[in-house]
Amino acid sequence: MLQNCCWLSVLCILFPLTTQDNFTLDCDNEQIGIFYTDIGTTMLVGHQNKCEVYRVDFSELYSIIQKVQEIIRDNLDYVFIPSDTPAFIQDYIKKFINMTQVGVTGDWIAYTNNSEIPSTDGPHHFVTRKGSLAHLDLVFTIFKDLKWHFSVIFFDNTYAPFADVFTRRINKEFHMHTLYNADDFVDESDLFILFKEMYTELAEYHINVTIFCSQDNARKILSQNSIGSIINIYTLMWKTSKKCSPRCTLYRIFEIIGCVKSDGSVNSFSEFFPNWNFGFNRRHLLVTTIWWPPFTERIIENGTTVDYFGYCMELLKDMGKSLNFTYTVTEARDGEFGRRLDNGSWTGMIGQLERREVDLMVATTSIRPDREMVMDFTIPFFYDSSSILMKKPDPNEKKVFILARPLHWEVMACTAVVLIVCALFLCLMEKLSPYYKVHGKQGKQDFQHSFWYMFGALLTQGGESVPKSSSGRTLISAFWLFSIVLVGTYSGNLIAFLTVPLNKPPFNSLEEMIVQTDYKWGTIGGTFFVTWFNTSTTETLQAVWSGIKRFNETDPEVLSPDPNVHISKMYREKYVYIGDKVYMDLRKSNQCDLMTAEEEIPNNYYAVGLPNNSLYTKTFSDQ
Repeated sequence: MLQNCCWLSVLCILFPLTTQDNFTLDCDNEQIGIFYTDIGTTMLVGHQNKCEVYRVDFSELYSIIQKVQEIIRDNLDYVFIPSDTPAFIQDYIKKFINMTQVGVTGDWIAYTNNSEIPSTDGPHHFVTRKGSLAHLDLVFTIFKDLKWHFSVIFFDNTYAPFADVFTRRINKEFHMHTLYNADDFVDESDLFILFKEMYTELAEYHINVTIFCSQDNARKILSQNSIGSIINIYTLMWKTSKKCSPRCTLYRIFEIIGCVKSDGSVNSFSEFFPNWNFGFNRRHLLVTTIWWPPFTERIIENGTTVDYFGYCMELLKDMGKSLNFTYTVTEARDGEFGRRLDNGSWTGMIGQLERREVDLMVATTSIRPDREMVMDFTIPFFYDSSSILMKKPDPNEKKVFILARPLHWEVMACTAVVLIVCALFLCLMEKLSPYYKVHGKQGKQDFQHSFWYMFGALLTQGGESVPKSSSGRTLISAFWLFSIVLVGTYSGNLIAFLTVPLNKPPFNSLEEMIVQTDYKWGTIGGTFFVTWFNTSTTETLQAVWSGIKRFNETDPEVLSPDPNVHISKMYREKYVYIGDKVYMDLRKSNQCDLMTAEEEIPNNYYAVGLPNNSLYTKTFSDQ
């Protein structure tokens, strides 16, 4: 946007055009008709007076009928239509124009009422270009917002179709305009004379100039129309009132960034694209997030969320400062991260991005291939794993068996076997010992006395009678040593168990969890966990999801989107919560009666989300 500070305004339009196809046509004595839509534009180099252009919207049958009637009235020799024109429209044209197809040339189908096939070696070139007339919507909007009711329009042969469409649109708004073809001014002195006449005749008016030209012609016009003055160059900038907070609604105004001097040279006060060096130039973005400590926490006053804080909010604040944008934080109405529905749409924050209701998503959202089909992710800003959270078993549940806990049942079984075997062995030794044949049977041990004496030794008590024979005393001494070691070990472990209770989880992995029947399990609904379990081909994960679906039939809390529901459920019943390890570690640090299983699954990569095919994904990734 260029504007003279006093009386001249210039709107210079440059559209990128890419030549897709070229072909030649001998049109010295023929009248040519071009039938096209918004997605294709045409230009005839030389003999433009022999070419008629008909722009039509193929989706409007009435418009097609009107244009065909124009072609019939013009009595053309040849008519060209795009090759991708629907078949029923081609049939309609052939029927009512009474023409026959004579061949396909590039992207166009040629029809003629002449039996001769068009020559391709003539001196005149017919050039087709695929451009984007969608840019004219922006031009028309600027033109309308500036409230220009009169404009001098310059165009050249390259942009003639654009100028034609543009003037038709502004005519509907009762705008006045004067057209000049820049290619007609071969000598720049002629262009100089034209502007001099304009300044003389229209000196009392504010002159608005619109340029539809190539860069060379635009430069030529700009250098000539700055007689005795300097043309300021304006661009749209984001602004906010000083009385307004940074979170208020911004507005855009034109600001001077340079000027065109009278000699045609350009003096830039700053970069022609200020946003390039100043990030988003204080643009206001709508950011979605979700409550998920410690990454995103709410500040609530009178039952209403007034602000957010946490890891993700610190990251967003830093990006806002570095990339120069303001933002408003919101949350998805359903409170979900995002899951795909049967109709292909998404819920939660991902659904907001898919529908482009928000500009950015800053939350603990995991990168998943199915999500990347509808949105863009930056590089991860956090790596996390999944784990299993449960309540510690109640130590009073098995208090009756607390005396047996220091020793495994295998040790106690072996001790009983040793007691019986040693008592029997002592009885046999006493019976076969020659000592009692010499000294009599006083002190001789039978099985009953042997058993109870050794049992007393295990309790560090012993018995009343002791074997008199040397072999019996030797066996008893060995058994006493065994008893002392066993009782010492048991006593030490018992003291440790009574002092520091040892809480072992009922299971330590998903494999162990799915085979037990005492505990139910669940996860956060509307997250990647649901998709992960549901679509996995692993037997263990399939079994986990099968259990969740079974529990959900009678207990919908197993898929609640609120983690507090899962935590409270663990206190009411035997329940296991599967989720992010960071959140579980945070809850464990505040609630000592919670514990996690030993197994950790490293499968979470958190990243910032943007709408699909966003131009700013790399910008946020680099930041």
